[in-house]
Amino acid sequence: MADALHSSERMLALVAAVAVHATTSSAPHIIADGQPTLSPPPLTEAETPSPKAPERAWFGLVFDAGAPSGAGVSLAWRPLSWLQLEVGGATNGMAPGARAGLVLSPLRTFVRPTLSLHAGQFAVGDAQPWVRWVMADESFRAPLLDDLRYDYAAALLGLELGAPDGLSFFLRGGISRTTIVLGGLEAQLRELSGDESLTATTPTLEVIAPSLQLGAEIFF
Repeated sequence: MADALHSSERMLALVAAVAVHATTSSAPHIIADGQPTLSPPPLTEAETPSPKAPERAWFGLVFDAGAPSGAGVSLAWRPLSWLQLEVGGATNGMAPGARAGLVLSPLRTFVRPTLSLHAGQFAVGDAQPWVRWVMADESFRAPLLDDLRYDYAAALLGLELGAPDGLSFFLRGGISRTTIVLGGLEAQLRELSGDESLTATTPTLEVIAPSLQLGAEIFF
Protein backbone atom coordinates (compact mmCIF):
# COMPACT_ATOMS: atom_id res chain seq x y z
CA MET A 1 0.00 0.00 0.00
CA ALA A 2 2.84 2.36 0.88
CA ASP A 3 4.58 1.60 -2.43
CA ALA A 4 1.43 2.43 -4.36
CA LEU A 5 1.09 5.69 -2.46
CA HIS A 6 4.69 6.69 -3.22
CA SER A 7 4.19 5.86 -6.89
CA SER A 8 1.07 8.04 -7.01
CA GLU A 9 2.95 10.93 -5.39
CA ARG A 10 5.80 10.67 -7.90
CA MET A 11 3.32 10.60 -10.79
CA LEU A 12 1.51 13.73 -9.47
CA ALA A 13 4.84 15.55 -9.04
CA LEU A 14 5.83 14.73 -12.64
CA VAL A 15 2.47 15.94 -14.01
CA ALA A 16 2.74 19.15 -11.98
CA ALA A 17 6.26 19.82 -13.29
CA VAL A 18 5.15 19.36 -16.89
CA ALA A 19 2.16 21.68 -16.36
CA VAL A 20 4.32 24.38 -14.79
CA HIS A 21 6.82 24.21 -17.65
CA ALA A 22 4.08 24.52 -20.29
CA THR A 23 2.47 27.43 -18.48
CA THR A 24 5.77 29.30 -18.10
CA SER A 25 6.80 28.95 -21.77
CA SER A 26 3.47 30.18 -23.15
CA ALA A 27 2.59 32.80 -20.55
CA PRO A 28 3.08 36.51 -21.35
CA HIS A 29 6.08 38.29 -19.86
CA ILE A 30 5.45 40.66 -16.97
CA ILE A 31 7.00 44.10 -17.39
CA ALA A 32 7.93 46.51 -14.58
CA ASP A 33 4.45 47.98 -14.05
CA GLY A 34 2.89 44.56 -13.68
CA GLN A 35 1.09 44.59 -17.02
CA PRO A 36 1.52 41.49 -19.19
CA THR A 37 2.99 41.81 -22.66
CA LEU A 38 3.20 39.17 -25.34
CA SER A 39 6.60 38.42 -26.84
CA PRO A 40 6.62 38.04 -30.64
CA PRO A 41 7.93 34.78 -31.97
CA PRO A 42 11.56 34.89 -33.09
CA LEU A 43 12.12 35.70 -36.77
CA THR A 44 13.37 32.91 -38.94
CA GLU A 45 16.28 33.46 -41.33
CA ALA A 46 13.87 33.92 -44.26
CA GLU A 47 11.85 36.55 -42.35
CA THR A 48 14.83 38.61 -41.15
CA PRO A 49 14.85 41.93 -43.12
CA SER A 50 18.01 42.50 -45.14
CA PRO A 51 19.76 45.90 -44.91
CA LYS A 52 18.87 48.35 -47.69
CA ALA A 53 21.53 49.29 -50.21
CA PRO A 54 22.54 52.98 -49.95
CA GLU A 55 20.77 55.18 -52.48
CA ARG A 56 22.99 56.89 -55.07
CA ALA A 57 22.56 60.30 -56.67
CA TRP A 58 21.17 60.35 -60.21
CA PHE A 59 21.35 64.02 -61.23
CA GLY A 60 23.86 66.81 -60.78
CA LEU A 61 25.29 70.08 -62.07
CA VAL A 62 28.76 70.50 -63.57
CA PHE A 63 30.63 73.82 -63.64
CA ASP A 64 33.86 73.96 -65.62
CA ALA A 65 36.22 76.02 -67.74
CA GLY A 66 38.86 74.99 -70.23
CA ALA A 67 40.13 75.01 -73.78
CA PRO A 68 38.69 74.66 -76.32
CA SER A 69 35.44 73.98 -74.41
CA GLY A 70 35.15 77.46 -72.90
CA ALA A 71 33.30 78.07 -69.64
CA GLY A 72 29.88 76.62 -69.00
CA VAL A 73 27.33 74.71 -66.97
CA SER A 74 25.97 71.24 -67.75
CA LEU A 75 23.23 69.01 -66.40
CA ALA A 76 24.57 65.55 -65.54
CA TRP A 77 22.70 62.25 -65.36
CA ARG A 78 24.04 58.90 -64.14
CA PRO A 79 22.03 56.00 -65.55
CA LEU A 80 24.73 53.71 -64.14
CA SER A 81 27.03 54.24 -61.19
CA TRP A 82 30.08 54.34 -63.50
CA LEU A 83 28.54 56.26 -66.45
CA GLN A 84 27.80 59.99 -66.44
CA LEU A 85 26.09 61.79 -69.33
CA GLU A 86 26.24 65.58 -69.67
CA VAL A 87 24.53 68.25 -71.77
CA GLY A 88 24.72 72.00 -71.33
CA GLY A 89 25.70 75.43 -72.57
CA ALA A 90 28.95 77.37 -72.66
CA THR A 91 30.65 80.51 -73.89
CA ASN A 92 34.09 81.00 -75.40
CA GLY A 93 34.13 84.73 -74.77
CA MET A 94 32.99 85.47 -78.32
CA ALA A 95 29.69 83.63 -78.67
CA PRO A 96 27.43 81.13 -76.89
CA GLY A 97 27.55 77.42 -77.62
CA ALA A 98 26.18 74.01 -76.76
CA ARG A 99 27.97 70.85 -75.72
CA ALA A 100 27.57 67.25 -74.61
CA GLY A 101 29.79 64.59 -73.11
CA LEU A 102 30.16 61.36 -71.22
CA VAL A 103 32.38 60.46 -68.30
CA LEU A 104 33.46 56.95 -67.33
CA SER A 105 34.40 56.48 -63.67
CA PRO A 106 34.76 52.80 -62.65
CA LEU A 107 35.58 53.57 -59.00
CA ARG A 108 33.41 55.19 -56.34
CA THR A 109 36.25 56.19 -54.03
CA PHE A 110 37.13 59.65 -52.69
CA VAL A 111 39.93 59.92 -55.27
CA ARG A 112 39.11 58.34 -58.62
CA PRO A 113 40.37 58.37 -62.23
CA THR A 114 38.09 59.22 -65.16
CA LEU A 115 37.97 58.92 -68.92
CA SER A 116 35.74 61.42 -70.70
CA LEU A 117 34.65 62.32 -74.23
CA HIS A 118 33.27 65.77 -75.04
CA ALA A 119 31.98 67.61 -78.11
CA GLY A 120 30.61 71.11 -78.62
CA GLN A 121 29.88 73.87 -81.08
CA PHE A 122 29.96 77.65 -80.79
CA ALA A 123 28.02 80.21 -82.80
CA VAL A 124 29.63 82.90 -84.95
CA GLY A 125 31.56 85.43 -82.90
CA ASP A 126 34.06 88.27 -83.16
CA ALA A 127 37.55 87.41 -81.95
CA GLN A 128 38.94 90.91 -82.41
CA PRO A 129 38.23 92.08 -78.82
CA TRP A 130 40.31 89.19 -77.50
CA VAL A 131 43.20 90.01 -79.81
CA ARG A 132 43.03 93.68 -78.85
CA TRP A 133 43.17 92.72 -75.17
CA VAL A 134 46.12 90.34 -75.66
CA MET A 135 48.03 92.85 -77.80
CA ALA A 136 46.98 95.81 -75.63
CA ASP A 137 46.15 97.64 -78.86
CA GLU A 138 42.62 99.03 -79.14
CA SER A 139 43.26 100.11 -82.73
CA PHE A 140 43.78 96.57 -83.99
CA ARG A 141 41.36 95.57 -86.73
CA ALA A 142 41.20 92.34 -88.72
CA PRO A 143 37.98 91.50 -90.62
CA LEU A 144 39.28 87.93 -90.87
CA LEU A 145 38.48 87.48 -87.16
CA ASP A 146 35.13 89.25 -87.31
CA ASP A 147 33.21 86.14 -88.40
CA LEU A 148 34.69 83.14 -86.62
CA ARG A 149 33.10 79.98 -85.29
CA TYR A 150 34.31 76.53 -84.34
CA ASP A 151 33.31 73.12 -83.09
CA TYR A 152 35.43 70.59 -81.24
CA ALA A 153 35.74 67.04 -79.95
CA ALA A 154 38.03 66.04 -77.09
CA ALA A 155 39.18 62.92 -75.25
CA LEU A 156 40.42 63.51 -71.71
CA LEU A 157 41.92 61.59 -68.80
CA GLY A 158 41.23 63.09 -65.42
CA LEU A 159 41.24 62.84 -61.67
CA GLU A 160 38.28 63.59 -59.41
CA LEU A 161 38.53 64.45 -55.73
CA GLY A 162 35.47 64.36 -53.46
CA ALA A 163 32.28 62.47 -52.70
CA PRO A 164 30.91 60.58 -55.74
CA ASP A 165 27.33 61.43 -54.73
CA GLY A 166 28.06 64.93 -53.42
CA LEU A 167 30.52 67.70 -54.16
CA SER A 168 33.75 66.93 -56.00
CA PHE A 169 36.42 68.73 -58.02
CA PHE A 170 38.19 67.53 -61.14
CA LEU A 171 41.12 68.22 -63.44
CA ARG A 172 41.22 66.70 -66.91
CA GLY A 173 43.72 66.81 -69.72
CA GLY A 174 43.96 65.26 -73.16
CA ILE A 175 43.76 66.04 -76.83
CA SER A 176 41.17 67.81 -78.96
CA ARG A 177 40.33 68.32 -82.59
CA THR A 178 38.92 71.76 -83.41
CA THR A 179 37.35 72.79 -86.72
CA ILE A 180 37.56 76.57 -87.24
CA VAL A 181 35.54 78.39 -89.91
CA LEU A 182 36.93 81.80 -90.93
CA GLY A 183 33.91 83.54 -92.41
CA GLY A 184 35.68 86.90 -92.53
CA LEU A 185 38.35 85.93 -95.07
CA GLU A 186 36.52 87.50 -98.01
CA ALA A 187 36.13 90.81 -96.19
CA GLN A 188 39.80 90.73 -95.22
CA LEU A 189 40.94 90.15 -98.82
CA ARG A 190 38.69 92.92 -100.13
CA GLU A 191 40.11 95.35 -97.61
CA LEU A 192 43.69 94.42 -98.44
CA SER A 193 43.19 94.52 -102.24
CA GLY A 194 40.73 97.39 -102.44
CA ASP A 195 38.63 95.32 -104.83
CA GLU A 196 35.06 95.05 -103.56
CA SER A 197 34.16 92.55 -106.27
CA LEU A 198 36.67 90.00 -105.04
CA THR A 199 35.18 86.74 -103.78
CA ALA A 200 36.71 83.93 -101.77
CA THR A 201 35.69 80.54 -100.49
CA THR A 202 35.27 80.37 -96.74
CA PRO A 203 38.23 78.39 -95.40
CA THR A 204 38.08 75.71 -92.73
CA LEU A 205 41.01 74.90 -90.46
CA GLU A 206 41.51 71.62 -88.61
CA VAL A 207 43.58 72.02 -85.45
CA ILE A 208 44.73 69.16 -83.21
CA ALA A 209 45.97 70.49 -79.89
CA PRO A 210 46.12 69.75 -76.16
CA SER A 211 42.90 70.16 -74.20
CA LEU A 212 42.42 71.10 -70.55
CA GLN A 213 39.36 71.20 -68.29
CA LEU A 214 39.03 72.27 -64.66
CA GLY A 215 35.80 72.29 -62.69
CA ALA A 216 33.47 71.11 -59.96
CA GLU A 217 30.31 69.04 -59.85
CA ILE A 218 27.60 68.48 -57.30
CA PHE A 219 25.11 65.60 -57.29
CA PHE A 220 21.85 65.46 -55.39
